[in-house]
Amino acid sequence: MAIKVLTLPLLAVRLMLDLARETPALPSGIVTTLETAASGGSTDGSYQVALQPDDATALSAWCRAIALSVNPAHAGVLIIAADTIDAAK
Repeated sequence: MAIKVLTLPLLAVRLMLDLARETPALPSGIVTTLETAASGGSTDGSYQVALQPDDATALSAWCRAIALSVNPAHAGVLIIAADTIDAAK
């Protein structure tokens, strides 16, 4: 399957990484991919994140699930990130 390269907001990637430290449900391979994207630097306030299709699906589902248990501002960021991921499929 082809790798999907997504453009995700800096805030979303940082939030995902912070929440992944608190919530171990996110697969370690996805965490590593997010860390790699974050270490690559930001362009226009966003990161380029390269995900396998299955990882993209898992990350989108994780964002939506975690959004139910965080404050509304963070939930909005996660839902937008999930929508962005889903739109790239």
